[in-house]
Amino acid sequence: MNRNPRQLTLLGAVRAQGSVTVEQLADALGVTLQTVRRDVQRLADEGLLTRFHGGVRVPSSTIENMAHQQRESLNALRVPSSTIENMAHQQRESLNALRVPSSTIENMAHQQRES
Repeated sequence: MNRNPRQLTLLGAVRAQGSVTVEQLADALGVTLQTVRRDVQRLADEGLLTRFHGGVRVPSSTIENMAHQQRESLNALRVPSSTIENMAHQQRESLNALRVPSSTIENMAHQQRES
């Protein structure tokens, strides 16, 4: 299955930390909890992540018997942590660019009241 950059970032974050809460992922990626849950579900369905109440972790071959194809998929997805950090930073910057400063909103409201 094709993965989007956010899902790759999510996978990298989980791999780097071992286990992560859904809330931590949402904060790091700058998305909603529902978006993270949807991505986690898709990745768990592929066997790339293991879900637990409130969080997610990388499947452990010592605990779970993973299929060879799943292990190959996991190994193919290794992304350096610096790349993950850069991708998360770029997503946050994109969101920040969409924000309208409160002073702009106040000026617009003031102008509308004067009209």
